[in-house]
Amino acid sequence: MADTIDEGLATAIQLWKGINLSNLQRDLDQQGLEIVENQKDSLLSRKKLAEQTRGKQLRVSSAHCSTSLYTFLSPRYDAEFKKIPDEDKLQQFKTLLKGLSHRPSHLVLNHEIWQPHQPYQGEIDSITRRTKFAENAFLSLYKVLAEAPDPLPLFEVAVEQTSKLSELHSLQLDNERLREDLAEANRQAAQLRGSEANAAKLQQKLGKVEAKIEDMVDEQVAQKETEMKNLMDERIRNYKERHVLGAFDSYFPTHPHSLSEHELQRSLNQARDQLTMLQHTHDNTQAKLIDHSQKYGECRVGGGGPWRGD
Repeated sequence: MADTIDEGLATAIQLWKGINLSNLQRDLDQQGLEIVENQKDSLLSRKKLAEQTRGKQLRVSSAHCSTSLYTFLSPRYDAEFKKIPDEDKLQQFKTLLKGLSHRPSHLVLNHEIWQPHQPYQGEIDSITRRTKFAENAFLSLYKVLAEAPDPLPLFEVAVEQTSKLSELHSLQLDNERLREDLAEANRQAAQLRGSEANAAKLQQKLGKVEAKIEDMVDEQVAQKETEMKNLMDERIRNYKERHVLGAFDSYFPTHPHSLSEHELQRSLNQARDQLTMLQHTHDNTQAKLIDHSQKYGECRVGGGGPWRGD
């Protein structure tokens, strides 16, 4: 639709450039003045002609018919009669003279002298009416166009405004896209803030779990150390008792509390195995804590969604 408007305005601009309204108005001013002057001259001529023919009557007697007829036709007849071809004048005179022998001279002259003038007067009246109509039509159009503003600058401004409206529409579309991008960015930022909040909660929870695991490990290690210490104390005690009993058995070989060296070695090996297992458990727990910390750090750096531990 914008293209159609632009084409219409471009056509109008070219048309009005060709019209050149300012020059046309100057020409119409000059022509209007000439028409008004011609109308004034015509009015004055008609008044003068009316004054010249006013009060002149036709008095012709049969005795001096030819003299009166000549006197009437030459100085008193209007200038249009002189333009009649000679053949027509002769025909009119023949008709007039033929009628004089049958009718009174003053009636014949009153009718026949003006008869050749009537067709010309009718044509003159018709031309006058057409001229007056054309002049009035011109003056009516002139009144409209004389003070009319030149639309060419308005069309040029309209073209410029249309271009600006097109640019504005494009800017509105760009603005709408930017608003959508901003809304999407805000949504992602909200998700990121939520992810950071979740990550902070997870970090806090992970810290608590790590502290709890460390406490549990420390507690278990302390417990195992206590158990091992007690066991070793017991073994040492038993070992001492065995030596005491061995010495006693040397005196009393059949004493029932004597322990073999093999049993003591087996108990010591079991204690060592338990201590090794406990150490492995502690190492595995520490490795898992380190792995959780690394994954959490990668999740925060990568900007991904909230990380969930296995």
